[in-house]
Amino acid sequence: MFLRQKSSNLLVITLTGFLLSNTLVPNLAFAEEILSDVLKAGQSRIGHAAAAQTQVNELATTTDDLKNNIFEIGKIVRELKTYNDLLSVQILQQDSDITDLKESIKSVSVLERQLVPLLLRMIETLSIFIKDDLPFLNAERLDRVKMLEEMMRRADVTIAEKYRRVIEAYEIETDYGRTIQTYVGDLIVDGKTREVNFLKLGRIALFAQSNNMEISLYWNSSKEKWAKIDRRVHKNEIRKGIRIASKNLPPSLITIPIKTAFGSEGE
Repeated sequence: MFLRQKSSNLLVITLTGFLLSNTLVPNLAFAEEILSDVLKAGQSRIGHAAAAQTQVNELATTTDDLKNNIFEIGKIVRELKTYNDLLSVQILQQDSDITDLKESIKSVSVLERQLVPLLLRMIETLSIFIKDDLPFLNAERLDRVKMLEEMMRRADVTIAEKYRRVIEAYEIETDYGRTIQTYVGDLIVDGKTREVNFLKLGRIALFAQSNNMEISLYWNSSKEKWAKIDRRVHKNEIRKGIRIASKNLPPSLITIPIKTAFGSEGE
């Protein structure tokens, strides 16, 4: 009786295990399949999340770049506005200058009509002055006047340049009166052409002397001719003045005869 009951219990356990094994094995396979799908879905979500984060990072970088660009553009716009404001002021000033220039051009035509006759009179006066002045560098000075007269007839020279050249000629003549000067030139003495050294003391006196001092002359303005100097001491002083003017001697005091110191014979 006991053995039969034990056999029955063993049979129940065996049947239960068999039923459980037949039931659990398919369930475990199904569970593994579900787990695998869940894992795959999780990995997929992780991949999508990583991709989404990358896009977010890229968008953030793009946003920062756009912000920086907007800042730079705003800076450029402000600078351009400042520059345009300055240009506007300059344009207004230029418009005013243009108006002034137009008025000046009208005035220049009037001034030119008035200035040309004045320059012609100045050139004529200069020519007369040279002819009445001490006879030094006459050819050079009269040639300068001639060039001025020719320049006044030229249409390609502006009135401003003509004015400048005439004033320059006057300045040169003014300098002659403030300088001591010597130069070599020809002079007719007793009907013969002789080479002499001229000595000009401003416009106070003009002398001529040959290298051997045989000829020593001064210009007598009252008689408008050359007069002889006979005194040896005066000849020596003239020679000294020539050497000082040519910078062969240092500047020093010289006693030079002038026309009022001589008699009618230049003694």
